[in-house]
Amino acid sequence: MVNRLLRLFSQNVLIRIATYLTLISIVAFVVVTGRLTILTAQMQERRAVLSDRQNIQLNFEEVLDLYSRQYETLSTGLDQLRPPEDDVVYLLDDIESLGRELGIGIKIKNLGVQVIQDQSKVVRYEVAFTGNKVQLESFLERLDSLPTFIEVQSINIEQVEEQNLKDLSGFKVIFDIFVK
Repeated sequence: MVNRLLRLFSQNVLIRIATYLTLISIVAFVVVTGRLTILTAQMQERRAVLSDRQNIQLNFEEVLDLYSRQYETLSTGLDQLRPPEDDVVYLLDDIESLGRELGIGIKIKNLGVQVIQDQSKVVRYEVAFTGNKVQLESFLERLDSLPTFIEVQSINIEQVEEQNLKDLSGFKVIFDIFVK
């Protein structure tokens, strides 16, 4: 039977051509299928990259939104710590009350409005009083607890020369009140 097929194959040109075409078709099918598999894999990889890119874009937008909200919250908080320049008078009343509570007579001197290096506007004051170191510490703590941003620039201490007032010193505290 095999011999008959071989003889038929060698004698009939059409069968040979059909066989060759079939073999070529099978090889072409295998090559095209392999190539399609590779293209499909590449397309899936590109879709994954695009999906990741969209996720990154969404995450970036979420982070940017969160950052913007946090910045707005901080900015609002800082604005609340910086009163308008005209409202500093109320703070000075609080500082005078603070001196009375501590039993010290304070003198407040306005040293003017200044713009410091980071473009913040401040009003500089000098507070002078006579007292002891405990009163100075209490004054500074209470000054720090006021609901505004205050930065102490310097503290000058002068010893009182009178014999019965040896424990007392003259203090000059220079500080900035940050304003809008």
